[in-house]
Amino acid sequence: MWMNESEIDEALDLVGHHLPEYLPYVRFLSDWRNTINANSDGWPYWKAGARCASTLMTLVTRGTSSIRGRGDSLPSKKEFDRALTPIRSCATRYKFPAPALRPDGEAAEEPAILKTLAKDMTKHPKGPIQGLGHVILDWIAEGDSPEMIENHMDAVVKDMGDIRDDIHKILAIRKG
Repeated sequence: MWMNESEIDEALDLVGHHLPEYLPYVRFLSDWRNTINANSDGWPYWKAGARCASTLMTLVTRGTSSIRGRGDSLPSKKEFDRALTPIRSCATRYKFPAPALRPDGEAAEEPAILKTLAKDMTKHPKGPIQGLGHVILDWIAEGDSPEMIENHMDAVVKDMGDIRDDIHKILAIRKG
């Protein structure tokens, strides 16, 4: 069983409304998909990342089918827990951050931090910092886990360092 990106997003919404006790498992799948997108050719193209999540996708599909009244029985939490092991193993094997199984709800102080981030973004209107801030806010709004956001940020910082190095090389060529 394979789920495309929109099917995973739809499952997040559906399970969140109808079976919130299963939401952490769907978030885990969504976070894994985001990890694959950030560290490979992408969810639809890198087969190893999706293959290790096939059992979890099957269980999520069973859950959404049950919600829709298609007669499928709900998977047990034990089945879901077992389905996480191949993903964690794959993350370790490829040195990717493993998603965390996170319960519903976020830290109480998060809205204050978001306000601070929004305020800090206004210090650099039309600049790259403001654009990056909006991207971070989008990640937060999409429900990415803190670990996933840190992973995204690490990738952005690395890319910025690479860009800085390339610019220095170009300037050195122009000077010399």
